[in-house]
Amino acid sequence: MSRQSKDIMVIGFALFAMFLGAGNLIFPPFLGFQSGDGWIFSAAGFLVSGVGLSILGILAVTTAGGKTEALAEKVSPLFATLLTTTIILTIGPLVAIPRTAATAYELGILSLFPQVPAILSSLLFFAVTLWLVINPTNVIDKLGKVLTPVMLFLLLGIIIKGIFFPSGAPTSSTMQAPFADGFLLGYQTMDALASVIFAGTIVTAVKARGYQEQEVISITSKAGCVAGIALASIYGGLILLGANAMNILPADASRSDVLTSVTHMSMGEIGVASMAIVVILACLTTAVGLTTTVGHYFQHLSRGRLPYRWLVTATVIFSALLANAGIDRIVQFAGPILDILYPVVIVLIILNLLERWVSLEDAYVGSVVGVLSLRLLDILLLLGISHRKVEGWLEMVPFSEYGLAWLLPAFFGGVLSWSWKRVWHLIPKER
Repeated sequence: MSRQSKDIMVIGFALFAMFLGAGNLIFPPFLGFQSGDGWIFSAAGFLVSGVGLSILGILAVTTAGGKTEALAEKVSPLFATLLTTTIILTIGPLVAIPRTAATAYELGILSLFPQVPAILSSLLFFAVTLWLVINPTNVIDKLGKVLTPVMLFLLLGIIIKGIFFPSGAPTSSTMQAPFADGFLLGYQTMDALASVIFAGTIVTAVKARGYQEQEVISITSKAGCVAGIALASIYGGLILLGANAMNILPADASRSDVLTSVTHMSMGEIGVASMAIVVILACLTTAVGLTTTVGHYFQHLSRGRLPYRWLVTATVIFSALLANAGIDRIVQFAGPILDILYPVVIVLIILNLLERWVSLEDAYVGSVVGVLSLRLLDILLLLGISHRKVEGWLEMVPFSEYGLAWLLPAFFGGVLSWSWKRVWHLIPKER
């Protein structure tokens, strides 16, 4: 194997490890459980938004220069900063970090020590997180390098055994649009948002190996394919196992219950215990990584005025407060935030990638305004703030029944913005 091929594999599996957070494991089996015999279509939708967009996000930031802000600077530098800050907060103390603690408790601690209360688990989890973040050590890195292959081995064992020796079979589901539902649930992985943050780390790692600009893009693309195939295999397998459990578990089973039950049906009590330990440690490494990212970002944004220790301490305290809400409530809370962020990031990723062939700089503002205007109306309506008459108008927008009403406003907003700039340049200016 050539040196370049080895680097592609190493970086690809590093990407896989970065995306495969323990929190993400709760969504695929639950999606399969809900979709039943439509699991193939829901899996396709989930893989597009949960895996495909993540890899495209890495590639888009790479081609844009390797910095997260570069993805949105063509809208405006201020917008780029606001978007990056919002993404950091979302994959940090608002959603992702609290979810790691909630996942560690519901999938780990409860399986091993059922009597431990959630608040005690959360306090211990974040106390250890803060200690590791404030006192940098390579222990957590070594732990992560061990956990990824262990988790992968355990998951593959559960999936392979579950496929060849299924405990049940998919039955009919009431899900009306499995592809769209799978696509929208993929938002909850937050991997596409994380990808535009991770991209800088990946670009730095590739350049550190001595590769030039065009080689960086090529290697990143191929490494992304490696990570994508690995993620798709895990997610797809878990969705199938969830579908097989549809006629076994009660209809009101929670996300945590489905994953725990699937693991138990495949590998028994030993599998559940092993999964619990891996999930606890994997959630801890994820929390440490995300908390460190939040601290460094806001320290840099404030130009050093906000000390790193203060920032990570505040992040941990805020996350601990939210973590006690539980996984299901955190997911519910995250929904409106992700419904706004994801379409914006998707549009920016697509525009940046298309710019390799055609200049679309003038389309950015219109596309983003088109997306935000519709998504904000949706959110206001959901919160009961907007007038109910707006609901009838929104339902007339194409693809609204699939939660993708922003597609056409983004397209036409971009076309209008792009056209207006060209017409404006043709108008004679007074001297």
